[in-house]
Amino acid sequence: MTTLNLIFAVVGALIPPIVIVEALRSKAKDRWPEGLLTGVYLGVLGSISLIALLAHFGLR
Repeated sequence: MTTLNLIFAVVGALIPPIVIVEALRSKAKDRWPEGLLTGVYLGVLGSISLIALLAHFGLR
C-alpha cells in the first residue's frame, strides 16, 4: 500500500464519522456537552488513524 493509498483510506474513513457527528450534533446539544461530543469524535478519528497505520506498517 502506497502512502497515497493510505491517505485516501484515512480520508475516506473520516468522512462518514463527520457526517454522522454533524447529524447528531443538532439532536445531541440538549443531552451532550459540546466538549464531550468533540472528545468522542476525536477518539473515533484517532482509532481509525491507528488502525490505518497498523494496517500500513504491519504489526512487527
